[in-house]
Amino acid sequence: MRRYFEIKHSGIFAIIMTVCVFPGCAPPAPAVAPASSSCVTGVSQVLVGDNYLETGCGCAEGNGTVTGAGSSFVCTLKAKNFVQFIYVGTQLTHQIDSIGSPAFANTPLLGPANSPSPGLSQAFGLQISTPGTYQFKDAFDASLSGSFVVQ
Repeated sequence: MRRYFEIKHSGIFAIIMTVCVFPGCAPPAPAVAPASSSCVTGVSQVLVGDNYLETGCGCAEGNGTVTGAGSSFVCTLKAKNFVQFIYVGTQLTHQIDSIGSPAFANTPLLGPANSPSPGLSQAFGLQISTPGTYQFKDAFDASLSGSFVVQ
């Protein structure tokens, strides 16, 4: 989204376009450190950013693999691992929804701690016990999607 401002000066009208100020105008953010710098055996982290998903600890793909909007995120993990979604964005609300079968519990709304919307979480965890491929998408940004391959 671009913001336009009309300025009236000495009877002359000018439209000034500001630089892109809304997420989605820039490429995915660079890799960031997981919320906790220490990895825990049996926990796979998914960092949920504004316009990107990133593997944290515990995914076979390695820590710090960034997948931008429009590309499919993959995290391969062992059965009975816990999956921890950690919100690392700064502006947008996200909700990771399972699609198809097999399925997992959808996350609550994830968003910035300083959001004016009450009740947003910064992290959510669940355990996936049954092997299979679990697909998901972001309820607010359908271009963010991916899967867990549980072995």
